[in-house]
Amino acid sequence: MGFGFAETMSGWLSLASAGQAEYPDATEERYPFHFRVRVTAPSLWNHLRDGQAQVAGVVHAPPFCEAADATGTMLIRPVGARLIRYQLTFKDARGRSLRFAGQKNLSYVALRRTFTELDGELRDDQGALMATTHLRFDLRRDWLSFARSFHRVK
Repeated sequence: MGFGFAETMSGWLSLASAGQAEYPDATEERYPFHFRVRVTAPSLWNHLRDGQAQVAGVVHAPPFCEAADATGTMLIRPVGARLIRYQLTFKDARGRSLRFAGQKNLSYVALRRTFTELDGELRDDQGALMATTHLRFDLRRDWLSFARSFHRVK
């Protein structure tokens, strides 16, 4: 038996030079960026051992895509390694693969900030940096739905 939950992270992305070259009409300094994912760890025992969970959801990342299906993994290690690592793969509007990678480095001294803020990067399938991101879990707006989303997985 395992567990699952849903999480929403919202913020912005800034195009890197490779992203600007791919999207020359994208002239904004920042674009809205958010994702809503379902996180599943089918076995609690395995999760306690390795911290791994599967992720599936939707990414909104203009100018790359408006709403793209995403899959990936989350490494959840709040004790010991003190980190939560996100890795998502999705397709842009042109059908090319993009990868989001971000990590929360948890500090018990700055608990609220480090559990709710997530910096990351978007890279293409060749590894070129397309954008940098800054996301936040909105405690006021999303805490209740986040807490209610926790469930057992059989």
